[in-house]
Amino acid sequence: MRKSNFLTKTAAVAATAAALAGGAIMSTATEASATASAVVIFHKGHVICGGMLITHRQVLTAVNCVEGKEAKDLRLRLPNGVIVPVFSVVHDVSRPNGDIALLFFK
Repeated sequence: MRKSNFLTKTAAVAATAAALAGGAIMSTATEASATASAVVIFHKGHVICGGMLITHRQVLTAVNCVEGKEAKDLRLRLPNGVIVPVFSVVHDVSRPNGDIALLFFK
């Protein structure tokens, strides 16, 4: 996939997730690439998935990464290397974009 297509799709997914969470919506692929950063997701100390930092307190990932897992057992390694606990996981598999999960941290 060409980089511009990836950024456009990333911006669209991030905008949808932010709208579902009641957050600010990023308006362009350039803005998404400037603000979204890779995050590592841990479950009970083991790496299970990656995600994208879409706001200063929200990470976008796939539902299958966190389905059946409790927020208290999840940790995130942020782009700056800091590891933080997750306090809430939100997803709605009944929606057409049902593979989107949001992880909230403090």
